[in-house]
Amino acid sequence: VSELTGLDISQGMLDKSLERVQAGGLDGKVRLVRGDAANLPFEDGAFDTVVVTYALCVIPDAEASLREVARVLKKDGKGKGYLVEHIASDFKPLASYQSFISPFIATFGKGCDPSKDIPSAVGKSGLQLMDIDRRVGGTVAFMQVQPDNIG
Repeated sequence: VSELTGLDISQGMLDKSLERVQAGGLDGKVRLVRGDAANLPFEDGAFDTVVVTYALCVIPDAEASLREVARVLKKDGKGKGYLVEHIASDFKPLASYQSFISPFIATFGKGCDPSKDIPSAVGKSGLQLMDIDRRVGGTVAFMQVQPDNIG
């Protein structure tokens, strides 16, 4: 990694990140940007890699954010995305339970909605799901994605 860009909508989180960047001696190698994941402040095809961790379960419009990931990834076949997310289980009884408790978790768990079907949202957003590794009863997933429209 020669350069890293971090994005958050919260200035407070960016301030905490800046403290860690400075403590790690990474000034000049890490750029921190305030912005909305559903409207990324970057050019089309700006990134080789995009990593999203435990954010889509909180973001109100996960599909819009995934469309933005598709937009900012390079389309030369080298653009890759990596998602780590709380998701709806592929085990139906557990998925039903997640749907039932989701309003409570969203209220008391900083907005996380563990009943979201993120893998389906990937397919509707201009991304291809290349790999998915489900853990914890299928409620946590490690996903590799790439843009649909590879040039």
